[in-house]
Amino acid sequence: LMIAQRLEDRDLLAEVDADFLGQCGPLLSGDNLRKALGYATLDELIEAEETGTVPVRLFPIEGRTGSFAYSWDVACWLVRIGQQT
Repeated sequence: LMIAQRLEDRDLLAEVDADFLGQCGPLLSGDNLRKALGYATLDELIEAEETGTVPVRLFPIEGRTGSFAYSWDVACWLVRIGQQT
């Protein structure tokens, strides 16, 4: 059962990541990042970033505004929280 569960999770992870890549590319930011992480507003995401409670690593990109996350990291987080239910 554990192996089957891991294979299902791997398939789900690949599907979620492919969806992000197709829609947003390898990086998520702004409203796309907010929606993917489940924050109701951009202000909530900004507050979570300020308090260090965003569940994935965010980083700046020189010459760009806002913070960014790899779509892969967000996909991994989504699958991980799905396993906890």
